[in-house]
Amino acid sequence: MEEFFVDAELKTIHIVMPMSPRGDLLTYLIERKRVADLGIETGITENEVRTTAHQICDAMRHVHALGLIHYDLKPEEQNILVFSAEPLWVKVADFGLADRVAPGMLTQKNYTIGSASYMAPEIVRCRPHNNKADSWGVGVIVHAM
Repeated sequence: MEEFFVDAELKTIHIVMPMSPRGDLLTYLIERKRVADLGIETGITENEVRTTAHQICDAMRHVHALGLIHYDLKPEEQNILVFSAEPLWVKVADFGLADRVAPGMLTQKNYTIGSASYMAPEIVRCRPHNNKADSWGVGVIVHAM
């Protein structure tokens, strides 16, 4: 994060991040698969999956320590940005659906929030949940890699 601006009247935070020269994680994965299909090199390696998962989990540990739930972790639409391929370096972005929840407390929405393919079951069912709901999205991303 380069800088942020708070609009108290609208109750919004605007985050300024550096430009991601490689786009989002899904675009990177598709490019790597396309190259592998041509027989030029392999797709994403197990070590890259492990490194990427660690980076995402480390970012979410920080986000959750701030009392936030991201709600929309996914590799596409600029949510996970790739800043470097050698070594693979990603950042979590797009906190447009994020919400605050007090530590140790449960929250509940009367509607689903996030992207259906990455949504935790408790959110789909509009059940009480906490920041661990983001772990479901991380798991889906790791499976997709």
